[in-house]
Amino acid sequence: MGLTVVALVSLGLGGWWWTHPTLLSEESLGLGSGSAATKPVSESIDHVGVAGAPWKDPRPGETITFHGFHPVFRVDGAGLKFALSVCVPRMRGKAPEVIGIMGGDLGRFCAQVRPVRDGTTMRTGTREYLVATLTSTRPGRSTLTAISVNYSWSRAHLWQHGDDLIRGGITVRATG
Repeated sequence: MGLTVVALVSLGLGGWWWTHPTLLSEESLGLGSGSAATKPVSESIDHVGVAGAPWKDPRPGETITFHGFHPVFRVDGAGLKFALSVCVPRMRGKAPEVIGIMGGDLGRFCAQVRPVRDGTTMRTGTREYLVATLTSTRPGRSTLTAISVNYSWSRAHLWQHGDDLIRGGITVRATG
């Protein structure tokens, strides 16, 4: 009886771990808290550096495969369109260019941008990171409080998969 309980608890905990990855939330670049500059709707495109693959991973070259994502808003008065991309950063000497909150062209910071779709990958040890793009569709204020990202790990992590919640608080204001 005692071994059966231990086995069931172990299976339960293992199953929970297997379906609840935390790589991205633990490696957050700082969805953090902040506000983008208030802009007219016609100019309201903001990029936010979100999370990266571990840069000093003990096993560089591990693959993270994305399967989906969705933003979580406290309020969405600006009717934000939301996109998520993998940024391969430009290097400034030996340091990568990293985005906090910025408007304009991602090409200033990213040598390559890959939209996240089912099957998009990111590799550890490469300095790649996720960038959220927020585009207002109407005047108003929106606050992004989290991004739920569904992904799976490669073999070294037993193909761990599930949703990881990256928390923060980014506010965007658009005027008419």
